[in-house]
Amino acid sequence: MVKKQDTKKTISCDVFYNQFKSQKLASLYFVYGDERYLKNKAAKMIIDRGISPENRDFDFITIYGDDTSPYEVVDSFTTQPFFAERKVVWLKKFDSLKTSDQQKIINEYMKVHEGSLLVLTADKFDSRLKIAKQMMSVGIAVQCKRPYKAEDMLPWLRQEAKKYSLNFDTKAALLFVNKVELDYYNAANELEKLSLYCLDKNYVITADVQACTGDSKTHNIFDLYNSIGQRKIRESLIIIENLIENREAPVFIITMLTRFFSQLWKINALRAARYSDKEIMMSHINEINYYFRNDYMRFSRNYPLRVLPKVFSCLLESDTQLKSVNLDESLIIECMMFSVFALK
Repeated sequence: MVKKQDTKKTISCDVFYNQFKSQKLASLYFVYGDERYLKNKAAKMIIDRGISPENRDFDFITIYGDDTSPYEVVDSFTTQPFFAERKVVWLKKFDSLKTSDQQKIINEYMKVHEGSLLVLTADKFDSRLKIAKQMMSVGIAVQCKRPYKAEDMLPWLRQEAKKYSLNFDTKAALLFVNKVELDYYNAANELEKLSLYCLDKNYVITADVQACTGDSKTHNIFDLYNSIGQRKIRESLIIIENLIENREAPVFIITMLTRFFSQLWKINALRAARYSDKEIMMSHINEINYYFRNDYMRFSRNYPLRVLPKVFSCLLESDTQLKSVNLDESLIIECMMFSVFALK
């Protein structure tokens, strides 16, 4: 039984992928966010369900918002379909149109939406605007965000692996998302390579991932956590250099390191209050993924309570310098790291 589509809220792309086939097809979808791969995937899922391939030459049209007028868009969905059940229009870069032109398009679409399917893709969406409320009265918004950390890619990996009839054990999945770039296009390519490597089996283990994925990934902040936690100064400096070369803001690095050391402080403070490591792991650090709690417990022993106030002072001083002193930003971060590692 097909469920009635809930059109009154924004949903994440993960929820959309899991529920879409069982939901009633809406007449409008607004697919937005800064992750192009996920947006394209969601849009194509909608279009594949909305119109069969043999009818697309006549009743499906793709339009780009930065290369069209509102009149052309309106004309595309107000003409009657030739052969298909409905006219399907994919309007890309919707947010590149002027607000007034966006409003004209939606006003006209509201008059004819029952016989059409309009798929809008954009980078941003403001649900407070009148036009958003109009769209959501007949449609649904799908948010497609870039992965913030490697673990954010796990739901995507589980879903995409089904296409290749692959199952990952937990450690293999974690290794895969930590070895690839924080980019779904890159991850999709690596997954396809892995599927070919595992052609004669359907269960992926860490050895398969290790053998198939390269070591040329761009580092992320969580790689830096790991190296700092282990007090590997040379590796930490290489990762910092890589982060800055790939346009990671030094202020963001400071902010994230402050969060990291705050978690270590919390663990050590709980130890000082005579909580056992087991109690801390099971009940008091839920903000840390279960699979990495052992690592954080180990990292915290490298930064005892007496040292952490000095670490925070180093971070604060560096943050102040980044915002007020005309020095090379990478030099400020590197000097901060030397100061942190020098603390005993």
